[in-house]
Amino acid sequence: MANEEQDYLLKMLQELRQFVAQVAKTGDTSGAQEALLAVVHAREQLFGQPTSEFGRLPIAEQIAWLAAGESPAQARAKCLTYAAILKSAGLIYQAQNEDRMANSAYQLALYIVLILAVQTQASYDELRSEIHDLKEKIPADVLNPPVQELLLRGQTEFEAGAA
Repeated sequence: MANEEQDYLLKMLQELRQFVAQVAKTGDTSGAQEALLAVVHAREQLFGQPTSEFGRLPIAEQIAWLAAGESPAQARAKCLTYAAILKSAGLIYQAQNEDRMANSAYQLALYIVLILAVQTQASYDELRSEIHDLKEKIPADVLNPPVQELLLRGQTEFEAGAA
């Protein structure tokens, strides 16, 4: 990811976080649609394509798309950026009381983070707080089996060693 592209995405994420903080503080969701459009735009910037090109792909293919031609560190950064964009979407949906959409966005973000986390102990340790934060946002009864499997794998492989 080029530096100016990365800077742009980081700026956009910061703006999304500011919107969410404002909503949490005031309860005013009047800018939610604009914030969701910014989420779509950020995803398209990250993928370098319109949503119609990648949005219906399975998550493994989306991750492969992000990683194509990138160093492992850049691929990881792009995936974490994607997870942050999805988490922002979840926060916006949550502010609008659209729980189903929020849970979906959070769960996809969690899945991406877990895929990265279970690669090594160091990855898991680095992402542990983000995993916990995302997991806390999703009711346990709506966790999809692949997410549950990665959570269990992380707990089995890495949580025991950290205790």
